[in-house]
Amino acid sequence: MKYVDVTDGQCKDGGLAIMLILLLVAWFGERPVYAGPVIVVLLITMIRPVFFKPLAWLLFRVSAVLEKIASRVILTFIFVFMVTPVGICRKMLGHDPMRLKQWHVSHQSSFQDRKHKFTAADLEKQF
Repeated sequence: MKYVDVTDGQCKDGGLAIMLILLLVAWFGERPVYAGPVIVVLLITMIRPVFFKPLAWLLFRVSAVLEKIASRVILTFIFVFMVTPVGICRKMLGHDPMRLKQWHVSHQSSFQDRKHKFTAADLEKQF
């Protein structure tokens, strides 16, 4: 395994992540024993952050995978639980904004002709 693409900043982030985990365990687990390792990790992070290169590589690879998975899961939940029910309700209430029911029923066009002449005032404040 090569860790060539990991920067010093990412190595520092890896050391800080370990420090945070140890601090949380010490605080919520009520184990002050972890205060000593936190100081050691802090010193290593400040003096020689390259020590955390394998950890930083692993953390950033895992975060890249989670980024791809999490965004798809969140967007799927939004679509399934928000967009789909709204569409079903609109269909049950009979809304047809695209006039799909009129499509190919007659030989006339189902498009609306807008007889509005646009002026300069319409283009100045569009929204």
